[in-house]
Amino acid sequence: MADRVQGYGGVIVLSNSGEVALSFTTERMSWAWAKGDELHSGINPGEDFVEPVVIETSNGFHSNGINGGIEVNGFNGHGNNGE
Repeated sequence: MADRVQGYGGVIVLSNSGEVALSFTTERMSWAWAKGDELHSGINPGEDFVEPVVIETSNGFHSNGINGGIEVNGFNGHGNNGE
């Protein structure tokens, strides 16, 4: 890529089916994407850190992305407090 564009940079490509590919010619490039219940991220070449998606709002609702679980101020609706 560096020779073709006579410089350095990076690209993230998304297909119409949700597949993700990335490439960069810089030493490092921050990137992240969410797919399903997972957040993928990295900075250095070859990295792909994966963690559960977490959404928090000002009214206390959040989801950890696992099985669509929603909690309100610590109560998960399953008769316990999520412990």
